[in-house]
Amino acid sequence: MARDDPQTKLRLPPELKAWVEAQAAENGRSVNAELVWMIEFVKREYDAAMKAQSEDAAETRRIAERALQVAEEAKARWEQIARDNGMLPQFKGFRSDAD
Repeated sequence: MARDDPQTKLRLPPELKAWVEAQAAENGRSVNAELVWMIEFVKREYDAAMKAQSEDAAETRRIAERALQVAEEAKARWEQIARDNGMLPQFKGFRSDAD
């Protein structure tokens, strides 16, 4: 961190300020350096969590798309079997309870 980095004022409750000061002393850093380290740590964790969430969403979508593909294949196969056996001329789709 350079002296010309942007500055900001931060208000902390006394007990939190005392805790940050103790952490800084324990880690051999200034209070400012400790706060920067803590914020950078939280940012890395947040970014990793957001990436994992995005990857989970992509995997969920992939699974849903595959399930739809399997259902469509099963429907097509059922239609073919039904036609081959003279059971139904054409599959009309599933009916809901409201129909």
